[in-house]
Amino acid sequence: MLLVEAKSHTKELVSSLSATAICSLGKIESSPREPKEFLHRRSDPAIDWTKGVYQYANRLAHLYLLSHINGLDAYLILLYFLNDKEMNSADTYVPSTPGEWISVVTHQDRLTGIRQRHPLSDRIIHAYIDVNDIEAYQ
Repeated sequence: MLLVEAKSHTKELVSSLSATAICSLGKIESSPREPKEFLHRRSDPAIDWTKGVYQYANRLAHLYLLSHINGLDAYLILLYFLNDKEMNSADTYVPSTPGEWISVVTHQDRLTGIRQRHPLSDRIIHAYIDVNDIEAYQ
């Protein structure tokens, strides 16, 4: 089973919980507790997965649920586009090399409190596609 998440600029990495219904908030805020503890081994309660890294944390929680809890052969593919000039604007940064993405993703991992190597890291694939290469085939 494959979960795929694609990004073409760094602003897409920033996301926070947007639910407002009281009945939903409690459930959503408590649901990442178990995967967070699994990935951290020593969970830091000060790290809030609902602020700034919610979407990424949500994908990790789904991978945890599918692979660890349900025993499925699941993988998370994080697909990063390079040189996507259509997404370029004054307030967004469009990486042009895998190294630029790696730097940003490393920072994202720090915000989640996850180390570079964790129990699910063998199930996460980082892939990079240069938009210029795609356009060459059209």
